[in-house]
Amino acid sequence: MKRSIYLIFLTLFLIPLAFFSSKLNVDNKQWLNKNHPEQKLLDYIKSEYDQGQTLLICINTPNGFFNKKEIALINKIEQSINEISPIILNTKSPLSNTDIFSKNDTLHIETYNNALIKNHLQNIKDYSEIFLKSPYLGRYLSDDNNWVIIKLKLAENLSTNTQAKYESIINSIHTLMKENELKYFISGQVGLQNKLNIYSKKDLKTFLPITILCSFFIMWCYFRQFSIAYLTLITVIISVLFCFITIMLLGQSLTAVNIIIPILVAVNSLADSIHILSRFYKINKLNLTHKNTIINTVKESWIPCLITSITTSFGCIVFFSSEIIPLSEFSIQAVISILGSYFISFFIIITMLFTHKNTLSYKEIKQPLLSKTIKHIISITSKNKGIIFTFSLLVFLFSLYSLKDYKTETSILNVFFKENSQEQLNNAILDSKFNGSGNFELLYINKEIPFNTISSLVELREINKTLLSNPMIKGTLSYLNPIKQIHTHFDAFSSYPKTQDALDQELLFLEFSKSDHDKGVLYNYTDINYNTLRLILETEHLNSTDLQHLINTISKENLLINDTKPHLSGQNIIYHTMSQDILKTQINSIFLTFILIFIIFIILFGIKLSIIGLIVNVIPLSICLGSICLFDIPFDFGTVLVASLTLGLTVDDSIHFLYKYLQLKKNNRTNSIIETLYYTLTPITLSSLILIMAFSIFLQSHLIMVIRFGLFTSIGIITAYISTVILLPVLVQISEKTKQQPKQD
Repeated sequence: MKRSIYLIFLTLFLIPLAFFSSKLNVDNKQWLNKNHPEQKLLDYIKSEYDQGQTLLICINTPNGFFNKKEIALINKIEQSINEISPIILNTKSPLSNTDIFSKNDTLHIETYNNALIKNHLQNIKDYSEIFLKSPYLGRYLSDDNNWVIIKLKLAENLSTNTQAKYESIINSIHTLMKENELKYFISGQVGLQNKLNIYSKKDLKTFLPITILCSFFIMWCYFRQFSIAYLTLITVIISVLFCFITIMLLGQSLTAVNIIIPILVAVNSLADSIHILSRFYKINKLNLTHKNTIINTVKESWIPCLITSITTSFGCIVFFSSEIIPLSEFSIQAVISILGSYFISFFIIITMLFTHKNTLSYKEIKQPLLSKTIKHIISITSKNKGIIFTFSLLVFLFSLYSLKDYKTETSILNVFFKENSQEQLNNAILDSKFNGSGNFELLYINKEIPFNTISSLVELREINKTLLSNPMIKGTLSYLNPIKQIHTHFDAFSSYPKTQDALDQELLFLEFSKSDHDKGVLYNYTDINYNTLRLILETEHLNSTDLQHLINTISKENLLINDTKPHLSGQNIIYHTMSQDILKTQINSIFLTFILIFIIFIILFGIKLSIIGLIVNVIPLSICLGSICLFDIPFDFGTVLVASLTLGLTVDDSIHFLYKYLQLKKNNRTNSIIETLYYTLTPITLSSLILIMAFSIFLQSHLIMVIRFGLFTSIGIITAYISTVILLPVLVQISEKTKQQPKQD
């Protein structure tokens, strides 16, 4: 009967948990602060030239594109796509791109499809010959004619559910492609973001139930009592529910970065519950009244549990000032959720202790086993102080040395998707078959001297030639492309106009390509007054190191047009900017976390024990960071969290140990270290195992960033546990001896 009531209450809490988790929006779109100069420049370019988000559909045409069947099929597919949703602003393909055609001595600017319909192209052979000379080859059609790209522009900044509408469009495209039995893949900015959102949802749906069930199992195995395990489970569920409500009330979304918060909150809540209950059962042996036992439990546990929650929060709040939006949002969400979980845990567990007086017995870990373990630890640490200290120092120095090979990575593809993932394989096709999947641009702005002069054209041609000599640049786009297209109709013996009059004439013709529905071929690269000029550079997918190298190389070249220096912009430049911010964030987060925790330690333990406590925790931190560099893993959105978050988590063990040790010393207990281990070893071991279990679950993630976060955080927790149990007693013993030495003299 009692268990049935428990299950009913559990269901009552699980329903809102499922409801709020399903209502949370998942959005991995915005990465850099809108007020950041690079983001402002990119937003300006989007508003003026390149409105909307890009979605690429890459379709395989194994028999080649230039035949009636394939052309008719691609035309049908493109028309069907345009009818899917009004938020599809436009589509571009080898059929819907525009070119210049001559008919009866009259020039026409129109799409290839219209030219075929109006017989401005006589047949498919003519279409093939003209298209293969156009700038669209390598951009919408592969060099071998076996892959076609349809590029969609989707409206952004919609009032509601933007990502959900994008996902609906992608699902409709999948259905359309399967109906036509086509081999295809979806990529582009929207495609990758959609995959990232899907994987984030899948990870959360997998991790959360496993963490909750494992928590229940561990508590039941340790306390061997259903009611305790059940009520602890309720504590965890309410804490996670509070986390979801916090994110919703902040008006923010789940991202690939903050999906770790519910798991972090769950294990933090569980660890607090373990420490409170362990203290209760230790005090309960003193044969006090039930009320006094609870009062003493509260006195002994509320401060260390609160401090550990605060130090864990310190590991998160340091990201608040980051320019990277998911990191700054993560910080405030995590802090509120972690501190909230402390109060929830304390309230529920203490209430449970009052209301379940007759059902709180449990079979404690066998006393001889605990005593034997403590004796072994004391024996090892007493006999090998010098070896342990020297070994710890050498490991620390080696880990610091490994940091010299650090690198950063912020490319969405490399940060989130596994090397053998379908997303990486699809991207490899774009890089090998087309002009690459990456691009950035040089933006020239000059309000005084316009860029429609013959001197500007000559300078742009020289810059274009210089850039294309770089093997990392596969192609360029600028107003040179449409000018070259029109000029060949006026002069078959040269590629570009040589006089100002000829240039003016050709620009005037191109200006007439503008319509109410299409801004024309020219205004993708300049404005109506020619005060701005875009030069787009096409590259393969570049990691942060290669992109930095390319930017450095380009910066050394003379890129002036009309004595105007260009601004670097584009999505790749945003990622490059984030790469620099990652390093700054890493340094700042470690420094701030270190300072904040040191202040807390001094307040609680004084200078000497504070230094000891920090030494014990700095070594695991250095091992954690050194391992990242040793395995040639870059710092990214996940690994940048590892250092400060690990430091915030791992000091918990030291705080519980030192707090109890100091308490015993104040009571003049002679075997303070042994008694401290007796009180803290079991809960420290159990909470560390739970943390390792929780973060090891991340190893099953679809996202490589989350896997790395889980792996290196687990390494940090393991080394911190060893450091607390072995090195901390050594340093405390050394501290005691140095304090006693003057009295012996």
